[in-house]
Amino acid sequence: YSRIVDIQNASARFVLTSANGGIAGLEIKRTTGGTPEDVVVFSGSGAQRNTLINSRVDGGATGYFQAKDVIEALGGAGGNFSQANRVSKSVVTNAPDKGIKAAGAGTYLIVEDSHIHHNFDGGVQATLEGNVEANRNIIEYSGYNAAGTEVRDNANGLSIQG
Repeated sequence: YSRIVDIQNASARFVLTSANGGIAGLEIKRTTGGTPEDVVVFSGSGAQRNTLINSRVDGGATGYFQAKDVIEALGGAGGNFSQANRVSKSVVTNAPDKGIKAAGAGTYLIVEDSHIHHNFDGGVQATLEGNVEANRNIIEYSGYNAAGTEVRDNANGLSIQG
């Protein structure tokens, strides 16, 4: 990755709230302690057809924090699968909770051709009526930290809840 964004503030994040945008070819790393927030967020019904592609997003997890994911779609982002936001050809790692999550009714996210690994509480989750289409991904080492130590024995690679 020729462009690296080093997030040194625990609450800093990229938030996409409108349509047809994207993040391409970046390495995004959280390198600070404290209680982290999600790193990339697709937020609200206006967030449609955005893409995170050919990127590496590292949540910088030093411990488990519930609902603090690397990538999250929420609040009706996407609206349906034809308008869904997309994570493609990317690496998602080191989340304090889930690597990628779609949460809430009307939220749609497509995850494809990506490597999701070493996330504290799981790889990809659809929850609270959120919807995920997952195609051709490698999801591994859920529940393990970046050093390879098991930190959560109940983590899932791909999960659906409510």
